[in-house]
Amino acid sequence: SRLMRCKFRNVLSSLQLKGGSEAMQHLSSRQLGAVDALMRSSGGEIVAENYDIVGPSIFDAHASASSLTVRFSLMTLLESVASDGSFAETIDQSSVSIIIENVILPNLIWEAGGLSAALRKISLATLFSLFRGNSIEGPTLTALAPQISPILRSNLKDDDSSTKELACHCISDIFGRIVDLPALGRKEVHALCTEVSRLLEDESNAVRIAACAALKSFLSIPSRHE
Repeated sequence: SRLMRCKFRNVLSSLQLKGGSEAMQHLSSRQLGAVDALMRSSGGEIVAENYDIVGPSIFDAHASASSLTVRFSLMTLLESVASDGSFAETIDQSSVSIIIENVILPNLIWEAGGLSAALRKISLATLFSLFRGNSIEGPTLTALAPQISPILRSNLKDDDSSTKELACHCISDIFGRIVDLPALGRKEVHALCTEVSRLLEDESNAVRIAACAALKSFLSIPSRHE
């Protein structure tokens, strides 16, 4: 662990390609595998400590790459890192904001195709991992909620049950953690609750349970947010 901490930045630098996201689109499986192996073997804490170079050079730079395969592979890697408890304990809130705005949200936008659907699902799983690990503090969430909420609401209409379930869990966490609910706006809160309520009749039992949890979280909001 000490050796990895000392050598991480040098090793990562040696793996970088020149040319930005266009070069990354043609990244060989061997090169991408090396980045993946480095991140996973280092652990969440070391990645968080070095996110000032990991974010810009790996995740931010390629979040909008035209290659869905590259985006999916990197999001899967980010989800694995974010689910490590040590990552949540170490990552700073400015980096969390960048992860959500620059990496997660762009990959939650609907695109046609099965790989795009898989990308949305793993992106939601990454956001849920950040919530589950308490990586997103109340003030950070309050600032980002107006951007997150409409995109989550659109994912409530997805054909995939797991995607809808994850979206409900994330919405539940927003209602449970947001410092200033009015920051979302009355119209958005109403639209969000309306879409969640429709899932109470979903064919998936897991989706119905997740929708109930989201509505329960909303109804549990202290009266000061009314």
